[in-house]
Amino acid sequence: MTLATTASAAPKYKVLHAFSGGAGGGGLWGSLLPDQQGNLYGTTSGGGAYGQGTVFELTPGSHGRWTETVLHSFPSFPNDGQGPTSSLILDTTGDLFGTTLGGGDHDSGVAFELAHDSWAESILYNFCAEPKCSDGGSPYAGLVGDNAGNLYGTAGAVFELLPASDGWEEVVLHNFTCHGDDGCDPYAGTILDAVGNLYGTTEHGGTSRLCGGGCGTAYEVEPTSASWEEDILHDFGTGNDDMAFPGVGALALDSLGNLYGTAGGGESRAGVVFRLTRGPDGIWKTPSSMPSGGAQTEADLARAWSSTKPAIFRAPPSPGEIRSAAVAWSTSSRAEPKASGPIPSCIPSWAATVPSPTPTSSLTARAISTAPPSPAAQAATASPSNSHSNLPS
Repeated sequence: MTLATTASAAPKYKVLHAFSGGAGGGGLWGSLLPDQQGNLYGTTSGGGAYGQGTVFELTPGSHGRWTETVLHSFPSFPNDGQGPTSSLILDTTGDLFGTTLGGGDHDSGVAFELAHDSWAESILYNFCAEPKCSDGGSPYAGLVGDNAGNLYGTAGAVFELLPASDGWEEVVLHNFTCHGDDGCDPYAGTILDAVGNLYGTTEHGGTSRLCGGGCGTAYEVEPTSASWEEDILHDFGTGNDDMAFPGVGALALDSLGNLYGTAGGGESRAGVVFRLTRGPDGIWKTPSSMPSGGAQTEADLARAWSSTKPAIFRAPPSPGEIRSAAVAWSTSSRAEPKASGPIPSCIPSWAATVPSPTPTSSLTARAISTAPPSPAAQAATASPSNSHSNLPS
């Protein structure tokens, strides 16, 4: 695990922690999540006490030393998740949320929560619970949360998880068809803007025939009065020296409403950093890639980074709060008019004051035992078929 200095200075790296693949975990795919005290949180896809990944914390100490603490090893109980490749997010109580690629009731991954007071895990949702996995399965990316405590992500589809009095409910917002101009394989997660629109990319799909199965898309999923609708913002591989295969990295949104990301291809075929800008006519446009170097490029990227730091989102309400308020968790209740002009970022600054919510109890879909699994249970939860070795290149 390394950190670098700013782009304007000569690159200097310092190893904070070297993972061995043993009990401390190994195989890092997602980004690190910092908290307000300077601790870092992340996941490994392998290693840990049971060999199928960990959630870990890195704590800074004296003389520049960092200490790793394994908060959870997968699978710690029968049908626990396995092989997380996602980044994590925090809510205002300090609970961590993420996903796993495999494991769960249907061996197609789970969404999970780790409670800050004890780091006990709750399974929020088991993917592939519906026929033909119409609810999605095997999420590579993590989650994003809004100010109402709802969670969003991708698992072959764009989904929403809504807290309810008896657990969590999943709603599929868009199922990718892999036909026509629609995308396919949404390995990257989504981001939210200030009015509740979701943005992301797909690795394949779109209309280009240069890549075989399409070169990928950038898309928006927006709430309407009755449902959610998808708009294709960019069809990769359709222009001269255009990009292809935007991969597993989530987009970044700056305060002016521009979107930034990375993809393969480009003029040198060695990959690009790109920017998508909405024009006055509502059409999103991009050059083949951003210019390399220069003050303007660095300023653009710095603005996007500062606007998309990991969010501290409002903790989900407790079951009692839901019952007393008789909240109707429906997609139509949160629909808002589409913004015109630049879209401000909704992600709060780390310096912003976050209100302290009423302490919440864990909302679980089923009872959880944190005891290590028996040998028979470990055999029943063997390595998931979707291991991290199958990640897209």
